[in-house]
Amino acid sequence: MLFLLLLAAQAPDVEPIDKAAGAPPMIAQGKIVKNAFVTEVNRTVPVSVVVKVPVEVNGKIETRDVVRTEMRTITEKRSIDLTKAKLSTADGKDLTLEAASKRLGSLGTVVLSGDGKAVDPAYLRVFKGDTIVIIAPGLNAVPGPGIKIAPPMVDPVPVPIPAKD
Repeated sequence: MLFLLLLAAQAPDVEPIDKAAGAPPMIAQGKIVKNAFVTEVNRTVPVSVVVKVPVEVNGKIETRDVVRTEMRTITEKRSIDLTKAKLSTADGKDLTLEAASKRLGSLGTVVLSGDGKAVDPAYLRVFKGDTIVIIAPGLNAVPGPGIKIAPPMVDPVPVPIPAKD
């Protein structure tokens, strides 16, 4: 407790940090292809696998197939429609689709709005002024309008309990 009081007493006058409003933006690497931002996203998903497990049955050890769930990292290719998107730089300069595509080249980093609305300036201060910002309708919905991703994953199969005979 005394330590906290000492820290408070010695704290210099510091300007308070602006609290950012809205959803935090996402950072993605990709390129613009035919009016769409194309990126690859890594996700960890549950996958059902069959494993051989030794089980004791009537005093004998037998091998049984058991379904277990393991976590695996998969890569999904996502395409975000830019025909209704607003493109700008982090310092607020509007960009055309052609200008943004030229800046990104074959692979570049962009800031994507986390909720399809303007990114709060408090978030944008951490980026260089020429960083591309994409505000596309439906970005907060996965999947949603303007976002194409791989089909949804299947729920994992429950692990059966080995029978005791």
